[in-house]
Amino acid sequence: MRFSVAALLLALLPTPALAQSEAARLESARYQACLRQVEVSPQDALEEAQTWRMQAGGWPALHCEARALSVQGDKSDAARQMENLIALPGLTLESASVRSDLIIEASETLIANGTPGTARMMLEAGLADMPESFDLLVAHAAVLTLLQDWPVLKITSQSILGVKPNVAAGWHYRALARLSLGDLETAASDIRQAQILAPEDIEVLLLRGRILDAQRTIRS
Repeated sequence: MRFSVAALLLALLPTPALAQSEAARLESARYQACLRQVEVSPQDALEEAQTWRMQAGGWPALHCEARALSVQGDKSDAARQMENLIALPGLTLESASVRSDLIIEASETLIANGTPGTARMMLEAGLADMPESFDLLVAHAAVLTLLQDWPVLKITSQSILGVKPNVAAGWHYRALARLSLGDLETAASDIRQAQILAPEDIEVLLLRGRILDAQRTIRS
């Protein structure tokens, strides 16, 4: 599972205006320590996070708890806590990068728990608020691929290209959607562009092979 923590840790660091705030400094330090503890002893981190949550620790405590549950293999409870985290009203006060990172991690936790449909709804709610978030769009494309919703994948891939046309992801996902919808000519064009941008990407190379196989089958 992808764990992006840089933006999340920065969110808890005191801003210049709060530099003298001991409470903010302690909260930041506790959050960082809890996430580090997850990697060393997830059970100890879980107990610490649950205690912290009962002390009104907010989303950082809930996030650490969910992370510890996930590392321990408790997929159901980890998914439930990530859903609770995303639903917290106070999360809307955080930066877009923090919110998108948490939504993506929550969606990955839901997928690991076998509920990709719920992950899709969570990502789509996030995109309603942040429609040009590249990371959310790519995560949305990934779950649409898992669900094999090719028409919507085509739309999402075009949105990715609208945000970052010089990155292979949008071309790759649109090629996949077009291949799956039977449009081999444009799929081949898209995958060529993806390969120009990411010539050694294994997923791009594998999809190119699938498209070439499909073209050969039609010609034979």
